[in-house]
Amino acid sequence: MFNRCFLTLSIMLFLIQPCFGQSHSRQSDRNAENKKSERDAIFDQANQRTYLETPIDPKKYKIGPGDELLISILGQVNEFFKTPISPEGKVIVPSVSVIDVKNLFLNDAKERIITEIRKVYPTVDVSVDLITVRHFRLQVTGLVKEGGAVEVTGVDRVSDAIDKAEGSMGSMRNILLRNQNGFSKRVDLIKKKNTGELETDPFLSEGDVVYVPEIYANIHVFGSVSIPGEYEYVAGEKISDIIQLCGGLKFGVDSLEAYLVRFKRDTGRSVEKIVIDLERLFRNPSDTLSNPQIYPDDRIFFRQKYLFHPNANVVIKGEVMYPGKYAIEEGVTRLTDAIALAGGFTPDVAVERITIYRDKGVEGADAEYERLKKVPYADMNDLEKSYFKSKSRQEQPPVQTDFAKLFEGSKINEKYNIKLKPEDSVYVTRAKKTITLVGGVIHAGIVDYVDGQNYKYYIEKAGGYKSIAKRGDVVVIKAFGQQWDDAEEGTKIEDGDVIFVPEKEPIDGWQLFKDVLAITGQLAAITSTIILIYYAVKN
Repeated sequence: MFNRCFLTLSIMLFLIQPCFGQSHSRQSDRNAENKKSERDAIFDQANQRTYLETPIDPKKYKIGPGDELLISILGQVNEFFKTPISPEGKVIVPSVSVIDVKNLFLNDAKERIITEIRKVYPTVDVSVDLITVRHFRLQVTGLVKEGGAVEVTGVDRVSDAIDKAEGSMGSMRNILLRNQNGFSKRVDLIKKKNTGELETDPFLSEGDVVYVPEIYANIHVFGSVSIPGEYEYVAGEKISDIIQLCGGLKFGVDSLEAYLVRFKRDTGRSVEKIVIDLERLFRNPSDTLSNPQIYPDDRIFFRQKYLFHPNANVVIKGEVMYPGKYAIEEGVTRLTDAIALAGGFTPDVAVERITIYRDKGVEGADAEYERLKKVPYADMNDLEKSYFKSKSRQEQPPVQTDFAKLFEGSKINEKYNIKLKPEDSVYVTRAKKTITLVGGVIHAGIVDYVDGQNYKYYIEKAGGYKSIAKRGDVVVIKAFGQQWDDAEEGTKIEDGDVIFVPEKEPIDGWQLFKDVLAITGQLAAITSTIILIYYAVKN
């Protein structure tokens, strides 16, 4: 009986054992998954985006209460956990110790934490990372729109605190940052803006006070610097500091000298001029003669060299081998030089129809035309009306010369070789090799050009005159210059010309009948009147 019970119990235990094993395995898996989830959550929080002006420099960032660190321990133990810095400036590392990091820079705090952990776990790899920056409050005082306490972070700068106080109404270059130890530092937000020097806009710490004073005085900078204008005066600055503040000198500045105009202290009205030797200044910035100190209301002038590297270009379009923009030397480069730069003419060029347009700003505005624009048309005399009409039709007057004579023969006629000016546009026209006939010809349109033929040849080619053509009034409109010539035997016809044959006005029979009838009625009335007067006088 006993043996039978023992056998039954053994069989039952054998069957139940896998179930206990599976239950224990599932519990271990759940623990591992929970630990992994906790670790992933820490990393997810650590990887949350924080938008910074620049990456945090561990050597310059001073940690404080509210900062959170992610500590990773790999080796003998595998631990990932975050820990905040306590209000007393301490970090609690479980199974290690409580570590004092008060008033330490981030880099120094990391070294101290790693050292303490390795005292307990000598062979582990340790990583300490800042994952959350602290928030704290400080006072913004002085000339700001909303003074008082503002909330900032450990990566905010003085400019951020002023922005949170709705902006400055006073100084931007003499702002004071006072720390909790009573030390003050001048903050220059204009210099940061112009030069990008972040040191002039320092980070904030607990206990800081930002003070914005009123503007005491200004200085003025003119001429060849990158950012000229009015600047707030800062005591102790020199010419070299002002050059840096204005973004440096422009290319082409007159390096021989600049000059400073200063009010004399005796009257406050008369001024003195101080010459600045810039070359000497850059060779020896400590020289007080070439690098004098700046005082309130000083005016500094930096001169630009006259016509330094002028950007003189012309545009050439049309029948040249390489159309485009080309550099010229003003007062030297002539039309033929520019054509040569463009590779010369194509075979289809019509040199007599080259057109050059000049930028209106080069020649200046027509003062008389501008005056006439303001005068009512009815108040103009006949000469002014004629001039105004002509100028109104002339949108952009071309530069005139005889291009045909310029390129006539194998040698350039320098008499007609004009000098180009910056922004001139040269249009080299393509030869049409056609003549256009308009008006009273049978087949008005385009006829091939034949050199040496007169106007009658082309009229015949167009089918001859219409019956209503005014044969004695034929005119030739020149392709260039809008010139109208009466067509005669010796009139030269050139490529692109237009031959215009006026037409007689058609007779309206009904209108003619009405006109004759009206005239006849008037004559009858006049005749009747004369007869009546005659008989009245006779009797």
